[in-house]
Amino acid sequence: MIIVLLFSSSNMLAQQSKLSLSIRPGLSIPFGDYASRDLENGCFTTTGIGLVAEADYQVYGNFYASFHGGAQFHPVDVASLGLAKVLEDPFMSDLYIRSESYRIIHLSAGIAYTTALINKLQASGKVLAGMFISQTPYQIYRPQYFLMGPDYFVITSARDRSFAYGGGFDLIYPINDCISLQFGSEALLSEAAFGFISAGSVRTDWRKISFININLGFHMRF
Repeated sequence: MIIVLLFSSSNMLAQQSKLSLSIRPGLSIPFGDYASRDLENGCFTTTGIGLVAEADYQVYGNFYASFHGGAQFHPVDVASLGLAKVLEDPFMSDLYIRSESYRIIHLSAGIAYTTALINKLQASGKVLAGMFISQTPYQIYRPQYFLMGPDYFVITSARDRSFAYGGGFDLIYPINDCISLQFGSEALLSEAAFGFISAGSVRTDWRKISFININLGFHMRF
């Protein structure tokens, strides 16, 4: 019903509009150390889902102030993580892991430039800077040892706020004067410090977080 109302709304609302909003669900693809299968620096993440919301305000000509936010969920490759742990520990014969996903919320702002292509198609590029609110997964480990060892142990989740930056590229095709179909993509990067209590002390794990969002949704002018 909301989509029908938007399509049937008056085109006059968008004739001189400077504000536009978009909501785009899609895929979120980790890369770099964030997706690495390395115990020292990697996070063993896999492709997950994301939701991006964006507001753009025309400041001059084809230049827009862009306000960007979203949430990303990246599952953990527990099979690869378990194998790496077993290979590292000579006393462990097998390991079963249950894990939540890494959860990343990003809030950023920047400048976007939009230009016309062909057949009403528009292209937009943007640079962004802001903040990640990152949370590691809660994990349960059930190991099997050759001799003696614990039946299970838990790694609790940790959270950090860190500076983030990146950029994106969008394709926008108008359906009418108010609503457009928008294909969006953005690459975002940060480095987070996660604190864990280990052996009575606090251990800090530095992790580089990087992913590419690919999404599709509606771009609405008001």
